[in-house]
Amino acid sequence: MVMRDKCVRTISPLRPTQIDGSSVGMKPTNCSDVILIPDEKSLFYDPIREMTSVFAFIKNPDGSDINEDYRTIAKKAMEQNNETKGSLFGIEPEAYVLDKSNLLLGINKKLSDIKQGEYYNSLEPIDTTFKIREKIVEKLLEAGFSVESHHSEVGPSQFEISWECSNLLDTCDKFMLYKYIAENICNQMGCEISFSPKKYEYFNGSGLHHHVSLPCFSIDKKYMMAFANGLIAHYDDLLAVCCVSDKSPARLIEGFEAPTKDNNAIGLYDRTKTIRIPYGENRIEYRLPDPSCLIYKFLPLMLKYGLEGIDKLNNAI
Repeated sequence: MVMRDKCVRTISPLRPTQIDGSSVGMKPTNCSDVILIPDEKSLFYDPIREMTSVFAFIKNPDGSDINEDYRTIAKKAMEQNNETKGSLFGIEPEAYVLDKSNLLLGINKKLSDIKQGEYYNSLEPIDTTFKIREKIVEKLLEAGFSVESHHSEVGPSQFEISWECSNLLDTCDKFMLYKYIAENICNQMGCEISFSPKKYEYFNGSGLHHHVSLPCFSIDKKYMMAFANGLIAHYDDLLAVCCVSDKSPARLIEGFEAPTKDNNAIGLYDRTKTIRIPYGENRIEYRLPDPSCLIYKFLPLMLKYGLEGIDKLNNAI
């Protein structure tokens, strides 16, 4: 199935492959056989290895589901809710770029001399990550991403790349693929990328803001607000799967455009709140998650709690 021409196609039908489930934390050693079922709908060109690749589902040898395979759970969440067909999900991963000495890339100032926000949407030479972002974007395009924008972020040598919204499962897959491509490109260019939620005490942390738009949001904004209220009501449960790093709590403090538990609320255009309602849009921005997010587990849970909020509204009518 190895390709060299960036054309995604299969030479032969994709076949299940057996692996050792105990080596990836899926099964005990005395019952370790699992099989990978390739998902042909997820075929993509891998620009790092220069070959066609694919995501897979993990099953028991008899073909039954494994509870620990959250990609299967994400697929079911996407398919089992008729009211969410046509829903769109989008993410905005932030990260810092460091040189091989673990220093901020191209930043010669003392950290104490850096002013808050002086690097946001800056131009070269202040923007030290432009060439790296360009190379990452080039490879993302080869992998099938529809990249919408990239820019320097508030922190020095911090940046964000965003791409077109998609369905729930594809959004999960693309996040994993993005991190894989970004880490490899940075390594090839002699630097490192850090997705740590809070790399530096005095600078903004790195978030993974989620945008959600359900078809009913455009029918009546009360459904959008009800969905958002469902998320607000389950702050702790969502936090447990979207901020799992030991650095996650350090990001969620006042003064750095990150929501604190005291600001677990809905805000119009307000980036200090857990949920922001962008001006003139039929979508919500959930600002709690960071790049340590267990995205295959988180998005189904977010969808579940949001729909509970809509159900609560409908039952009250």
